Amino acid sequence: MSDKKEYAEGDIRAISQNEFFKLRILPTLEIDLLYVIIGSLQEYWGGYQLHEKTVDMFFVNEYTKAQTFKLLCETYLASVQVESDVKLTKVETGHSYIESKAICQILENLYQKKAKDISNREVVNLPPGNELFITPEQLSGTDGWGYNNKRYSYLIGALIKNKIEDKPAIVFANAGHKAELVIDILKEFSAFGDHLFSVNYYFGVPHATRINLSEDNIIWGQADAFIQLLKKETEQK
Repeated sequence: MSDKKEYAEGDIRAISQNEFFKLRILPTLEIDLLYVIIGSLQEYWGGYQLHEKTVDMFFVNEYTKAQTFKLLCETYLASVQVESDVKLTKVETGHSYIESKAICQILENLYQKKAKDISNREVVNLPPGNELFITPEQLSGTDGWGYNNKRYSYLIGALIKNKIEDKPAIVFANAGHKAELVIDILKEFSAFGDHLFSVNYYFGVPHATRINLSEDNIIWGQADAFIQLLKKETEQK
C-alpha cells in the first residue's frame, strides 16, 4: 500500500510574509551579544563617547532598561569568559549608570575613528570596515539567507533601549545616524512582514527620529524573548 499523501486544493496555499520570517528566516539568525550592546548604546550628536568605566547612562524613566542592560553586559562577559565587573548605580537625580571597565575596554578596541561633536566633545564611531556594515548583498547565499547576524543583533539592542513603553514605536533623540542605520536594517528585513512602516522626524531640542511599526510586528516578540532569555540565564547561575 502506498504511503503517498493526497492533498485537496484547499490544503495548499502561499505562506504569508510573517510566516516566511518565522519559519524560514528567524531560525537561521544568531544573536551576537556584543552587537546587542552596541545597538543599545545611546549615541548623541553623531557618535559614542568612550569612558574609562562608564558604559552608558539612563534617564529617570529608564531604570528597567538599565537593569536589562546590566544583565546583557554580564551575560556577554560570561560568554567571553571575562570576570564581570558590571555595576548599576542610581544617583540622586534618578539617573542610572552602568559601569564596567571590562566592557569599556572592549568597546575602545572597536571604536577607533574619532571626531568632535558640536559641543567639542570627543566621540567615536565604528570604522567603515566593521562587520556591522556588511550588506545583505555581500552576504547573499553565505549567511542566513544573506542577512547579517550582527545587524540583526544591533537592531535588537536598539529596540530594547529605544522602544516607547506601550507604543509600537522606536525613538532616537539627537542620534539621527543611529536611526538611519536601524531604518536600513528594517528595510533589509522587509520590516519583518509589515506592509508599511513610517518615520517621523522632529526638529528642535532634541532632534528626534520616530520609527513606527505595527503592533503585531514579530520583531517586538523577538526583542521581548531575548530579554526573557537574559533573565532566565541569570536566574540559573
